[in-house]
Amino acid sequence: MYLLHAITTVKQLLTNSKNNVRHRHVRLPGGHTLKAYEQIGATGCLRLFKSHRPEYGDGEQLRDFIYVNDAAAMTLHFLTEKNANGIFNVGGGTTVSWNRLAGAVFNAMNRPIDIEYIDMPESIRNTYQYLTCSETSKIRAAGYS
Repeated sequence: MYLLHAITTVKQLLTNSKNNVRHRHVRLPGGHTLKAYEQIGATGCLRLFKSHRPEYGDGEQLRDFIYVNDAAAMTLHFLTEKNANGIFNVGGGTTVSWNRLAGAVFNAMNRPIDIEYIDMPESIRNTYQYLTCSETSKIRAAGYS
């Protein structure tokens, strides 16, 4: 939790600078997102949205998950890199499905996989992003490796 707090603090510092960082889905040690971990811990089950597009199966929506330590390192880079200027995507540049992430979380928690696919609210169906992936070439060009 400390690293998530540190990321938030650094982002606030960067608000007053010439740089802005956008974080993708940050995952914690053990390969899980906080929400998935908390939900599985409380109920033994994870609820994921059903797909409403034929090209994606239920839970096969893709996200660019990034490990919290990597997100913190990328964010901190902009406190020391004085030549960087602009908006930077903080992400891994690769995608993983929600199902795959869920499997990793259940395994890390030593629990049987139990996923419930729920209807996506109609209010977000037309705008829901089935694929998010950070373009990382700009952050790499700014000296982060």
